[in-house]
Amino acid sequence: MAVERRDGLRVVELAGAPYELGWQHGRALRAEIGALWDACERLILNARGRWFGWVASQLLHGVARVMELYLPRALRRELQGVADGSGLPYRHLLLLNCFDDLMNNFRVFDRVAARLACTAFAAGGARAADGMAIAGRNLDYYFRAEFMAAGLEPTLVLQRHVVVFRVRPRHGLPFVSVGWPGIIGTVTAQNAAGLALACLTSPTWSERPWGTPLPLLYRGIAQYATTLAAAEARLRAARRTIGNNLVLASAAERAACVVELSARAVHVSPPVGEVVVTTNHYCSPLLAREQDALINPTSPLRLERVRALLAEGPLDVARAQAILLDDACLDPAAPQWARLCNAGTIYSTVFEPGAGRLWVRAADQPDRPFVPVAVPDAPPTSALEASVQAARGD
Repeated sequence: MAVERRDGLRVVELAGAPYELGWQHGRALRAEIGALWDACERLILNARGRWFGWVASQLLHGVARVMELYLPRALRRELQGVADGSGLPYRHLLLLNCFDDLMNNFRVFDRVAARLACTAFAAGGARAADGMAIAGRNLDYYFRAEFMAAGLEPTLVLQRHVVVFRVRPRHGLPFVSVGWPGIIGTVTAQNAAGLALACLTSPTWSERPWGTPLPLLYRGIAQYATTLAAAEARLRAARRTIGNNLVLASAAERAACVVELSARAVHVSPPVGEVVVTTNHYCSPLLAREQDALINPTSPLRLERVRALLAEGPLDVARAQAILLDDACLDPAAPQWARLCNAGTIYSTVFEPGAGRLWVRAADQPDRPFVPVAVPDAPPTSALEASVQAARGD
């Protein structure tokens, strides 16, 4: 267990069995986990007063227990380890790990809902400068000011607490996950098999609480999947909760795809010209009807902006970083949100899976650089390709 501070990020090394991973996580980030829970109570649960907060907390804790029924035992053990290491009660950690799925399930809390302004893209094969795969994502989160006086404050808390976990689990693949203290699920990750993933919320009317919270489902992909097909199979086999768009990039397969998923359906969109782009809405007709009146109007604008920026030439790390930092206003009526790098951006990540490396930039200060983070035990390219061939039975 080790913690290193790098330009706005905490980089934490974890290794071992599930409980050991959790205990190390909780012990290393004890103060930060407590601060994140305090911020959740103050800025979200109790934002309308303690009585409302108590009712909301009881309801959310109860539904989180329903979601817990769909968690693998290993993840429950890891979460218990975080609780024991940090001193924060298990029930609070469970709620933090289910929070985004819970908020999307309760339409009564629409005023609490975040403004959705995320962006992700990937290029494979000839469109990737290294001939394998390059991907990028901006993760954005912002609570509506109509619900609380300072809508930006939760964003500032998340920006200040970005953590990069370098994980060597006893079972499965080593991986890197970009997240926050106390969170064992993943929304941004890359593993030693050269598989990278980035998820974006895509709201639907079919959401349900009886299923696996998606970050915890993606954790299984990061830890165990070696191919795009294996990742898709895990998504289809799971009992899903909410709508998401998931970018997957595989260095060994020299390919990428976007998986649009809801509680009801999964649709895989192959690359167009070896490039994929997604924001916060579905492009497939199969799922689009589940989003009537839920799409953020800036989402199509951001989609087209990235497509235009990727229109020509290969994508390398520097170009991916520049796209993520693009702040051209796409709609004067929404100057804060109609940008790729906008008011709600928490962090930016560029994936370089062929090199076994990610580049992560915390957005808490405008002059933050992208910091390189190596994936533990990432093999050379030839070994990556051989492992994929073996998984396919070639």
